[in-house]
Amino acid sequence: MNDLKGINDNYGHEKGDISIQTVCNIACQVFNPMSVYRVGGDEFIVILEDGEFENREELVTKVKELFKQNESNDSLSPWERVSAAVGYAVYDPNSDEHVAGVMQRADAEMYENKKEMKANKK
Repeated sequence: MNDLKGINDNYGHEKGDISIQTVCNIACQVFNPMSVYRVGGDEFIVILEDGEFENREELVTKVKELFKQNESNDSLSPWERVSAAVGYAVYDPNSDEHVAGVMQRADAEMYENKKEMKANKK
């Protein structure tokens, strides 16, 4: 999720909680809710299997678009107009000894997406 600290600082932690819930709700619109996990204060992972895994590129595109629409929706309160950078990686049993490697690659891609989002706002 982008800018949770700013939301908490400007509107309070209760509104920050609403922001986190909004991010989760958007992710659950695209992905099976049973596949969406909150792993940190403002970070989520989605573990895809079967059909979702096969359609991962379309699903990632869709969730990015929903975040973009949500962020630009002026009818929402500022703490509801959340956005999120998205990255993903695929487990490779030939090169990944642990899930941590997959997480690191997904994290690196997420930070690249975050950088692009900031550049596009300018």
